Amino acid sequence: ALAARRDALDACVAGTPGDGAAARGRRFRMLVVVEPSGEVSEARPYDEEIAATPLGICLARLARAATFPPFEGEPARVEVKVRADGE
Repeated sequence: ALAARRDALDACVAGTPGDGAAARGRRFRMLVVVEPSGEVSEARPYDEEIAATPLGICLARLARAATFPPFEGEPARVEVKVRADGE
C-alpha cells in the first residue's frame, strides 16, 4: 500500500526543510497497525528522533492514509521499511 504511494513518499522527503538532504537514501522502519477493516489505526517511525521531525510526521500521516484489503482476526502490527528518495 505504501509502495504504491512512492510519489507521496518522495514528496515527504523533498518537502521537509532540513530533513530532506539528510534523509535521502535512508531507510526508516515504521510501525503500522492495520485493523481488520483494512484501515490503519496507528503509524509511526520506530526512531523517536525521526518521529518528532516534519519528515516523521509526514511519513506517519501518509501511512495512516493507506488502506489494505479487509481481513478477519485481530489488528495486525506490521513493521514497514520505507526508503526515502525525495529526488
